[in-house]
Amino acid sequence: MVKTILMQKEGPNGVPAVRGSRYVENLGNFLLFQHNARHITLYSAKEEVLRNYRMVSPKFPFIGFNVDSYYYNPSFLKDSVLYLAADVIKPNIKKEDWKTIPMLLSLDLRTGEIDFPPINYPSVFNQDVKNLSVGSEFSYDYNQKEKRLVCSFISYDSLMVSDDLHTVKWFNGKSRYLEENLKPRLAEASDGLREFAALKQSGHYFHLMYDRYRDVYYRFVEHPCEPGPGEYLVDDPKAREFSVIIFDKDFRIIGETKFPGNKYHNKMSFVGRDGLYISENNLKSPEFDENKLKFACFKLEDYY
Repeated sequence: MVKTILMQKEGPNGVPAVRGSRYVENLGNFLLFQHNARHITLYSAKEEVLRNYRMVSPKFPFIGFNVDSYYYNPSFLKDSVLYLAADVIKPNIKKEDWKTIPMLLSLDLRTGEIDFPPINYPSVFNQDVKNLSVGSEFSYDYNQKEKRLVCSFISYDSLMVSDDLHTVKWFNGKSRYLEENLKPRLAEASDGLREFAALKQSGHYFHLMYDRYRDVYYRFVEHPCEPGPGEYLVDDPKAREFSVIIFDKDFRIIGETKFPGNKYHNKMSFVGRDGLYISENNLKSPEFDENKLKFACFKLEDYY
């Protein structure tokens, strides 16, 4: 069953500049994210604005929220509280500041109260940064069954796990295809494209996804790769090889599967009932068809 819900840009039910959305099961309504405006709107199936939440807190005025799908960090609900990835926009970060900067923010949908779970950046972030550009990004997923948050930093081998959104544990998550032990590399905005391009070309981690059908976790690893002909320094190289590390429910590494370049678009991936789906819409693939959206389904074999 498909239902079309129209959204107005102006007027009492207007919602401009929507960057993302999610369905709220227990309310039967939708949350619409207006990233740049720092607004979240509760929108009904009857095409009405029920409530607007202003996502600004005097406690951490330099923190925004991130709903982009470039890194996989989906919002999640726990006891009518919405949790989102925090977006650090603080200037002049000192190395001792990182341990106080929250990684998540929360919104109580009943009261509108904004809070910050005490999960902050780990001690491996220990660099002074005047104007942060890249390097602090992370991906996460939330295991609703176990009430467990699992985080993967792009430039750190270990996985960070929390069962209570207060305390954390660490597990080995290193890829066998990355030779060096990765540690965060924070870049200044003044470094411009040079540092951004260096990150793009280096080996690093990407999506972290929980598979609720098979009770495993997938961690994507992008292998080192330089831009190909016709690609800019800041482009994602289409020839890049990547791999997917598979963890069991106790974060033991089951295996790691390598994928070829020029075939998949690994940033477009999702978990379905039948397996892990990875897009085949790679512009350099000989099978690329701009009129089709294609995904390959990879099924996990029994590992016990």
